[in-house]
Amino acid sequence: MKSLAHKVVMIAPPRCAARYATAAAAGGGGGGGGGGGVTPLSALTIYDVEAAGFDFSSNPTQTITGSASGVNVGDGIVRAQTFANILGTGQRGHIKRVRVNDAPNFSGRRSEFSWSGQQPQIPLNQDVWFSIGCRPLSGEWHGDNNAFSDQQAFFQIHQQNAAGDGPTFALKTNGGDNSMRCEGNYDLGLGGGGSNGRDMYNCGQDSNLLVDTWNVLIIHLRFAITIGNAPRVEVWRRNGGGAFAKVIDLSGAAAYMGYGGDTNYPKFGIYKWTSTTQDNDTRALYFSDLFYGAGTNLYNEAAESVKNLV
Repeated sequence: MKSLAHKVVMIAPPRCAARYATAAAAGGGGGGGGGGGVTPLSALTIYDVEAAGFDFSSNPTQTITGSASGVNVGDGIVRAQTFANILGTGQRGHIKRVRVNDAPNFSGRRSEFSWSGQQPQIPLNQDVWFSIGCRPLSGEWHGDNNAFSDQQAFFQIHQQNAAGDGPTFALKTNGGDNSMRCEGNYDLGLGGGGSNGRDMYNCGQDSNLLVDTWNVLIIHLRFAITIGNAPRVEVWRRNGGGAFAKVIDLSGAAAYMGYGGDTNYPKFGIYKWTSTTQDNDTRALYFSDLFYGAGTNLYNEAAESVKNLV
């Protein structure tokens, strides 16, 4: 993607360790995982960052403050920053933040990493595994605000050539019932009922991500157009140092893709599309790196990758 020629401003001294650019959460090397006889999944190399109207692939882990245009230009608030050692976990991590009135990226407020046009490209009929940790910041995340228009995606698998049709798979949260949700394009085998031809699975009221806690996810996907090719969506979750519990298990789909020949790529961060609302000035999440592998059963390897996020 073409980079926009906007200067990134570093603010010093920081006024708030999470909100303004700072090295306070860094210190020590990256890594994490390993040991225990299980080889962890590999962390994906960061390719492209999209945040507040900025789009950088040449240096995607640079710190981004302010907005590329509009009323938030020069506000000094961090939209994207990478730390070698996120919150003392020994692993590399990132903060992603959107602010009301930020300049848009592709029809919405975003602070995301994207692998569009890069590896991994996720084909049909192949089992792939991801693991990731995300940690909302208190005061910058939504609760049960009874606003069903207050939604955001925080993890997506997106069609490469049919962007207007929405993600093949997405994890979202919703303020209307304080929930975490899974959405598929087009059929999760739930009998319809989703918007724009999509199916949606709700993990239940108050299943939202917990603030100031590592919400750790293992995601197993197998995209397929026919039942005979065994499509599958599985998501396990643990909060802090608790045990993993399966929260999504869908295997009855007739299709997971709008276009059979299209491939898919991952994204993570915060995406609030044009029609969504926001009940506080900023939304922010800490993230670990995104870990990835292809194979029939890589659950243990996925869990090993994120074992330090407690």
